[in-house]
Amino acid sequence: MVTEPGSILLRGKGLESRVVTRAVSDFPNEGKIGVVAAEYTPGTTDWTSYPDIDNATATVATQDNNGTFFFSWPAGDIKYYPFDGSQLVFLAYSPPANNSTVVLDADRQGLELTLADNMPDVLYATDNVQVPHSKADSVVDVGEFRHALSKVTIQFVANGDMNPDIRLQQLSLNTGYKSAHLDLLAGDNGLSLHAPDSFSYTLITGETDFRNPSFSEDLYVYPGTEDETTLTVSLSDGYFEFDSVYAISSFQNLTTSGPIVFERGGYTPFSPLRS
Repeated sequence: MVTEPGSILLRGKGLESRVVTRAVSDFPNEGKIGVVAAEYTPGTTDWTSYPDIDNATATVATQDNNGTFFFSWPAGDIKYYPFDGSQLVFLAYSPPANNSTVVLDADRQGLELTLADNMPDVLYATDNVQVPHSKADSVVDVGEFRHALSKVTIQFVANGDMNPDIRLQQLSLNTGYKSAHLDLLAGDNGLSLHAPDSFSYTLITGETDFRNPSFSEDLYVYPGTEDETTLTVSLSDGYFEFDSVYAISSFQNLTTSGPIVFERGGYTPFSPLRS
């Protein structure tokens, strides 16, 4: 790790996980985070005041025995504290803003999110608060990285006695909310939905054999939108077609056997249909 005088070293306490401790190789978004720094002013912060660290990219490099991640800057682009010794405050999130699915606000305090087929696993750091740091500090703690969205795994499984001619023609997940805003300073309460605006994840188009292996794909949706989400399915045996739209509430969570609920940071596996 970089230890040059005045250089900034970042670490995160870990990555939110309800299943297992996440390894360096499992950090989402190719291990990349975005970082914003600002000059520290008690009582108010202008998050545009330190342009050298403005959606700057850092990448997870190592992890200690406690699961804490350490991040490094790109070679040749190490970030430093101000030469005058003044303090900085920091915001961290993942992935770095890309001006499509993740857009950094002009005031640098939040992210505009727009669902797309390549939607990333959006994370925010829990220590996105105005804690000042200076070059006298050995490291900047950004906190635990938590998931802003709900991860949904869709599985399409064939029964053993299914007609072998049946093929999947179309499969899409349709949600009533396409965009939202993530306030980076508001912690777990930072996500707010924009006005209803439908969006569809197109999972299958064209003839697909789903018997061996079964079809499975991970998607990201906004927490709490399960009642506005449906699944469109089209099957054909070459002669007859079957088309239907199902409410997500008609399926069960494969882990809990209870209803489908899109929770923040949740992992929701469900099997939409057995044919």
